[in-house]
Amino acid sequence: MADDEIIRKRLLLDGDGSGDEKRLVTFMKSFLKWCNNPNEDDASNSAFFERLLAMLATCQSTIAKNYLVYQMNKRELENYQVLNEDLTDRIKRAQEDICNLKEELQEAKRTRRHQQEYDALGKAIQQHPNKEETTKILTALESHSAVEKELDQELELRRKQLYVLVHAINQLKASLSENGQSKNETQQ
Repeated sequence: MADDEIIRKRLLLDGDGSGDEKRLVTFMKSFLKWCNNPNEDDASNSAFFERLLAMLATCQSTIAKNYLVYQMNKRELENYQVLNEDLTDRIKRAQEDICNLKEELQEAKRTRRHQQEYDALGKAIQQHPNKEETTKILTALESHSAVEKELDQELELRRKQLYVLVHAINQLKASLSENGQSKNETQQ
């Protein structure tokens, strides 16, 4: 095997890299050696046994520590899942809020556009006289029109009278001319 593969396998087996696997392998070899050599003296057996107990305690504390780390990681995973759900909910609410705010913005734009149109219409209306002034003007125009109509009728009457007068004058002249000629004829 290549060195990289060996290192990778050792790291996978070793866990966090604190030499747990090596410690367990050393404990197993020492235990098997102690079991296979029971003939040694009691003092060396006792010392070796004490060393085995110390190695076992170290392995047990490592196992306990790893179990606690596992439990902590499990709780952290649950916390992260809860946080993920919370963040997902917040994101959904934020997206809904954004959609609602976009609709409100469109409504505000529409309202503003209408307000501007109303203002423009108001300015155009302000340029024209109000109803009271318009009514006064119409009344004045109607009275002026009535006066003008009366004047037109009077003018027409005067024309007719003038026409009759001119006609009468022409007849009078014609009659005077005839009378004058008949006198001249009679005098001749």
